Formats: sequence, structure tokens, C-alpha cells
Amino acid sequence: MKAIIVKELQENAKWAALMLVGMLIAMTVALYEGFVWSFRPRVFHDEILAVMIFGPCSVALVLGLLQTVLETRRDQWAFLMHRGVSASHIFLGKAVAGICMYAAIVLPPLLMAVVCCTWGGIERFPFEWGMVAPSALGVVAAFGLYFAAMLVAVRQARWYVSRLLPLVVPGLTVVLIPFAMFEFSESMSLRVVLVVLAAVGLMGVAAWGTFIRSGESQDVPLRSRVCLGAVLTVAYTTGFLCLFSGAVGIAHEMRWGWEQQTTAPPYSEFRINSRGHVVSFEFGSTKHSQWYNRKLLGVTDLDEPSSKQYEPLLSQPMFEQLYNGDVDVTPLWDGIRMTTVRFPHRLRWFPIGPWHEKRRLLRHIDSTRNVTSVFSTTRGLIYGYQTPWSYPTGHRPPPNLHWIVGPEGFLPPSAHPQKRFGRFLASTSSYWGGERIAWVRHVQRGRERWDRKFLLFENGLYEIDFTQQTVQPHYTPPEGKRIRSIMSINDDRLAIVFDDAIHIHQARVVVAGEIEPRETFGVSVDAAELEDRETVEKSELKLALPGKRLSSIPVPEPVRSFSQFEFGELPKNNQIVFRCQPLAAANNRRFIYMQSDGTVVRIRDLPGPTMPIRTRDVVTSCGFAACVPLVFAGSAMIIDTVSQTTGGTGPGLFLQLPFSGPSPTVPVAAVIVLLSLLCGWLARRTARRYGFAKRERVWWIVIAVLIGPAGLLSLYCLRHWPLRQSCHTCKQFSPIDRGACIHCGTELEPPPLDGTEILHAEPAMAT
Repeated sequence: MKAIIVKELQENAKWAALMLVGMLIAMTVALYEGFVWSFRPRVFHDEILAVMIFGPCSVALVLGLLQTVLETRRDQWAFLMHRGVSASHIFLGKAVAGICMYAAIVLPPLLMAVVCCTWGGIERFPFEWGMVAPSALGVVAAFGLYFAAMLVAVRQARWYVSRLLPLVVPGLTVVLIPFAMFEFSESMSLRVVLVVLAAVGLMGVAAWGTFIRSGESQDVPLRSRVCLGAVLTVAYTTGFLCLFSGAVGIAHEMRWGWEQQTTAPPYSEFRINSRGHVVSFEFGSTKHSQWYNRKLLGVTDLDEPSSKQYEPLLSQPMFEQLYNGDVDVTPLWDGIRMTTVRFPHRLRWFPIGPWHEKRRLLRHIDSTRNVTSVFSTTRGLIYGYQTPWSYPTGHRPPPNLHWIVGPEGFLPPSAHPQKRFGRFLASTSSYWGGERIAWVRHVQRGRERWDRKFLLFENGLYEIDFTQQTVQPHYTPPEGKRIRSIMSINDDRLAIVFDDAIHIHQARVVVAGEIEPRETFGVSVDAAELEDRETVEKSELKLALPGKRLSSIPVPEPVRSFSQFEFGELPKNNQIVFRCQPLAAANNRRFIYMQSDGTVVRIRDLPGPTMPIRTRDVVTSCGFAACVPLVFAGSAMIIDTVSQTTGGTGPGLFLQLPFSGPSPTVPVAAVIVLLSLLCGWLARRTARRYGFAKRERVWWIVIAVLIGPAGLLSLYCLRHWPLRQSCHTCKQFSPIDRGACIHCGTELEPPPLDGTEILHAEPAMAT
């Protein structure tokens, strides 16, 4: 095997050196963009990650093709396989040589990026070792393309397109890394690491079995056939989903079902009046452009169905009768205002990680006076780096640490703060955190300019003035409690939400900025919006800060497990009502009534608002259901049911949908089950026609039922299919490689001689 490794290294050394030069050039350009041309603290998650994703993918693909394509031509493959070592040793030697060349190409650029970012310590760049995890995992995931390239070059596929299918799995694995980083957390979770390692292992075992059998599908080891079948199944499923998604997109572009797409369907919703009664509002259908003027069809008090108190509301449009800037204005509706609380970090049923707010290792906070300030999540401090925009010498000086900001205030770079900020929740300049900070709503439109910087952390609300270099704490939570959000109840009160309690405080409204009219930055507005020009230009952005504590509301135990709930006060009976729902897509609603001392008075479950079934929705859902295997749908249902049942939020979304009113659940389930049964029947028919053994026939039927069309296509791709000839006794067709007819047992007649039999002589005749 040593000779094979040396041979592979000598043959591909020049190509490896050329690819190494290309990787170093690409990394140099990325570092220049992040350090010399401009200071980008997130360079490891942008430019460097792009280089370490696309570069290793190209390197692995080229290396895999170079080591196999050139040796599959003419008789070179026979010369390679007929050596004094086994085929497994040959494959292992090629793989070891490929790993060595791959590491020599992709690791030096990554090491260069790490050295460049760590050179000079924290005074020059806010480096975190967690930044290296996505790039390092991308290097591992990209190596799966090496084995995929060997499969493409060696495997003898029946269909040309199926020969390229092994490239899909490593491609999906590589895409998973930036998806998980940008949508979940920059710290790669253990689940993502396990998925990447499993994908690379599957590709390696599949490539080994195909290589030792010279690309033929006959007599392949069982473990290799299983791995190759899993790879092809994922590839086929992905292909079906992509094709159907493309078809749906084309249909939308061609205005298919235009009337249904532009018409908002009727729907219903629940509201609570001042007496604590649940009132159902039913609205009619209308055009999307007239959403705010949809008509109210019916109002029903579920606690007093015979009451006609709200019948006068039926003659008024939807938003004129209930809303005016989120304030109830009509005297006909005596509803209470509900405050929404969201805990996204409590949703943990998603397969590849907890569904919480995006966790960033570095967050950009401010850019003032040539100083870029970033918040380090792991250190809990804000670091300000001086990055001058103008430099007379023509050479940009490297960034240097200008200050450190903590709860104690602005400190010099050499200081070691004792107190740290907690987890970052929101700021006045982050739109995604608007649900966690108490905005004072405004109706003017324009560009928001915040003059005061407010930052909300788990351990307090702070105002940081980067111009005057001051830190002013506005609220500090009680000992042992962590802030989850600060929600505005009304103009006079706000709620500070914790895990087990809600504190009601008096609101102190402060002016934090202003709104610039749209006309001033090149966006046209209607004449009605600029009717009062002076008022619009002088509109202020206001923020509610916690003042005197008024009361405290305990969060009851049945509510704590929900990821989203709403609460409101019933002034007539001195109670608090909570409205909960497990998921945003779930239809059930749970109402919990509680006394001010925390005693739960009543728990009420109601079927949620229903929406009518549209033909377009049913067709689209059934089309996607045809692409989803039965085993995937069943696994998702089990995970959802178990996680929500153990968490106390209900039986699960999949079990609630069939009982929540009209929905496409029944046709979707029917499509999945019927298609699986059809695939199982086709697999059984194919197995009987080719005389599969009983055990093999049962396995393929089970696989076809569980995986669906993807499993059936995997059957056609993985097995050897001999020709069939007619039996002279029963006139049925049987495979020619079977000595007797599979139907009646009669010995089959040998095929006529054609002169090629000398090539298949017994080995003993050659001695």
C-alpha cells in the first residue's frame, strides 16, 4: 500500500501545488478585504467562510476525479486492479493519498487566517476560537465530494443522470453549515457535527464498495450497498422536492390561479372582552389590497351565545371598528388589550438545533468617531476599535483597541473589567429585536434616526453614549432573575418579563431619535402623508423605560412551557387572562384565567380560528406530500408529539390539525400512504418477476413502503438486472442467470452459441 500512496502523490503533486496556490490567493484577497481595505469584525463568517466552503469543495471534487477518471480508460483499470494487493488496499491507498493532498491544500489557508486574526491579541481583533468552527467543519464536509467524485467516475449506472446523484448528499451537507450558522448559531452544535461526519462516512463506505467491484452492482458488500442506497434515496427525494418547487414557482409566475392568489380568504379570530368572555369574530373574503377594509360577517360571544351586544359592529369595516394605531377606539367593543410575549428559545423540536434567536459571537453595536464597537457574546464586553477613515500617508494603519465598555463604564484597553453584560437581547437600532424592547408605536413613515443608544441585556437595560463615553443603567433585575423581554402594555405601563413572573412598571417615555420624511432620501410619498409637513419632519421616536414598580404577576405553571402567549388584565373581576398556543401554525388556543395571587381559576381549550380550504393549497400540499417519504413524515410526527407532550404544550401539531376544522391534512396523509403502498406493490411485483430470495424480497418491499418513490428508484439502481428468457414449459419469463424457471422449476435451455464462449472458459483449462 505504501507504493500506491507514493504513486498517487507523485502523479498528482503538480495539481495539488497549483490548487494550493489558488487557495492562498483567494484567502489573501479575503483577508485584504477584511483587514486592509476595511475593518470587518465578522470577516471569519463572511469572506473567510466563503473561501473555506467553495475552495475545499472544488479541491475535493478535482482530486477525486484525477485519481479515478484517468485510470478508468481502456485497460488501465484492469492493470490497476490485478496487482499483488487486494482492491480494498488499493482504495485505502488512494484515499490516504487523497486525504494528505487535501489537507496540504486546504489547511494552510485556514491556518493563515487564524494567525492573521490572532496576531496582536484582542488589541487588534476580537478573535474567538468559536469563529473557526464553521470553516473547519466546512473543510470536513467538503471532503465528502472526494468520495462522491470517485463514485461518479467508477460506478456503472443504468441511467446517465443517476450517475451524478452521489454529488447531492455532500452538496447538501456543505450547504447545511452556513444555513445552521446564519439561522441558528455560529457555534456549531453537536447535531450538525454528527450529521456532517455521518454524511462523509456514508460516502466513504459507498465509494469503497463500488471501487472494489469495479463499478458493477453485482456482489457489492451489504454495508456498502446500504450506504449507497441511503445516498441515492436522499438524492432522489431532494430532486423530487426541487422539481416540484420549481413547478410551483413557474405556476405562480404564470399567474396560475390568479383569482385565488389575490383574494384573501375568510377567517375567524378570538378576542376577550372586559368581562373575560371569549368572543369569536368572523371576517369575509376580500382582495389583498383591501385587507384593512374586509367586512365583519358575524360576532359570537362563546360564553353567552344568545347575546346581541355586538351586532352593531357588523356594519363597520374591520380596522375602522377595532383599531386605530393598535388602540381600541369604538365604544361598541369593550375588549381588553393583550400583550404578546415570545420565548423562541423554548422551541427545541427542530431536528438540527434549538429554534432560538440567532446567536452571534460578535454583534456590531455602533460606529462613532472612527471607532467601530462590537459586542463579544462570550466575553460579555463591548470592544471599540479605532479604524480611521482617512490616512494621509496612503497606507491604512491596522485597527487598535480604543476602549472597553462594560456595566462599569468606558475603560482603557489595558483594564480588566470585573462586571460583564449578560446575553444580548435587543437594541434601539436592531429591528429583529423590536419584540423584546418597549417601543412607543408611531404612525409616521420614514427613516428612523436614533440619537440615543439603548441596549437590553439579560442583566439590565443600559443607555450607552459613545460620543460622551458614558454608561447609564436604567433597570437592573432582582437577584437571581434574567430579563426575557420588555413589552409595552399602554402609554403609561410596561411589562418586564421573566421566566416565572411579569413585573408591571410605570412607563417613563423618553425621546430617543426622530423620523426623517421619505421625501428627503429619494422615496416618493403620497400627498396625504405630507399634508402636515412640519409635523412629519418633527416627529419623534420615543421609547418607554421602566419606572416605579406597580405590581407583579406570576406566570402560572401551565403557561411557562409555551413559547408564545398573550396576557391581559380583566378590570371588572381583578383577574389575569393568558392566551397560549404551542406553535404559530397550530390552530388550538388555550385560555388560562388566574387571580392576582397566582391561583389558576379556569383553563379553557378552544378550537382555534379556521380558514377555508383552497384548491391551490390542497394541490400544493399533496404535491409536496408525494415527495416526502412515509418514514420522514412519521419521524417528524413522532418527534413533534413526544417533544410537545413532554413539554406540556399539547399532543403536537400533527395530531391537532385533523381535528381543528377543514384542512388539507386528510388528502395529504392519503397521498403519502397510497403512494407508499403503490411503491411497495411495484417492488413486490419486480421481486417476483426476477426471482428474489424471500428475505431480499421482504426487505425491498419494506424499503419501498417506507421511502416511497425514492426507495423504488434505489432498487432499480442498486441491483444487477439480467436478461430474461421464456420458459418452454410454462411460457413465463425467467432470468437467464438462474438454472431453472422461477415459476415451474423446469431447467432452462442454454442460449445459442455465438463464438464468445472461449472467453468464459474454466480457469482449469488455462493451466
